[in-house]
Amino acid sequence: MRIAVTGGTGRIGGHVVQLLADERRHDVVGLSSRTAPYDDPAALRAALDGVDTLVFVSSDGEAARVIVHHHKVLDAAIQRGVGHVVLLSGLDADVDSPFCYAYTNGHTERLLRASPIAVAWRHAGLVGLPPGRAVDRADAAGKSGVRAVP
Repeated sequence: MRIAVTGGTGRIGGHVVQLLADERRHDVVGLSSRTAPYDDPAALRAALDGVDTLVFVSSDGEAARVIVHHHKVLDAAIQRGVGHVVLLSGLDADVDSPFCYAYTNGHTERLLRASPIAVAWRHAGLVGLPPGRAVDRADAAGKSGVRAVP
């Protein structure tokens, strides 16, 4: 199986690429702003050619631009026949939210639900913190049930 990971050279996407590559069970491709820029539909289509599963780590930046990026990635995935998308979304994904990233994640989830692609999402929180920091803060506050994902 061929798996592509957007943001494959970033902190989160790069970690996903490494975890998948360490398993040595799949052909894993880390996409980057050089190999598959979100603003270049032709490059996205080329990068997704032959991909079975896309692990979709969101782009970053202004909400309106992120939404455009997400449309382009999903359009390319549909055009190239990607069969499955795993979306890293947010805990608070909601198109009615005033918080920009909750809105963008909710919008992307809505697009995926309406697409012909099989989809799974992981709802993450505290993505910007270094590994272990969420646990440290939770323990210091006396809260349980919170764990950091390396």
